[in-house]
Amino acid sequence: MERLRKRPGDLEAWSRFVKTYGPLVTHWCKEQGLQESDAADVAQEALLGFWQTAANFEYDPSKRFRGYLRMIVLKTWSDWVRDNQGPQVDNPESSFYSLLKRMEAREEFIARLERMFDMEVMERAMALVQKHIEPHHWQAFQLLAVQGLSGKEAAEKLGMNLNTVFTARYVVQRKIQETIQRIERKDDHRIAP
Repeated sequence: MERLRKRPGDLEAWSRFVKTYGPLVTHWCKEQGLQESDAADVAQEALLGFWQTAANFEYDPSKRFRGYLRMIVLKTWSDWVRDNQGPQVDNPESSFYSLLKRMEAREEFIARLERMFDMEVMERAMALVQKHIEPHHWQAFQLLAVQGLSGKEAAEKLGMNLNTVFTARYVVQRKIQETIQRIERKDDHRIAP
């Protein structure tokens, strides 16, 4: 991000940015219901929109970079809807209903983007925590929290004491929550490996 800000023409940094964020931007567009070719066009326009502002972009640690990028995508999508699905002139009520439909679609789009971001953070946190947890503790967490087994079933399956199984789940959940908080506080402008 810093390279793009300082040197917007840096093709290597731009290529890395597109490789990192391009699939996510395209996925956001497809989630909104765009066909593959339309999603690719809107994603390209959104990425171009960011590139045009990259030199003036200043990271604000109190905000998420993906939130900023998401707003560029939303504006680009909104412009695309306006340009490609405008109200019909021959029906006076159509402009109102078209506007209402687009507003509802935008709200749904924002909600979907939020859910996707939350899931991505959760998956990332779980992967980080799993690396630092005893395998049997991770298995206890998976059996109880993910698969929904009872404590007794999980304890029998793992050959562990019932209290140990519940304690392991608690410890793993707490570490995941702490990791999520660290990820959300982390500078989002850095490109993750």
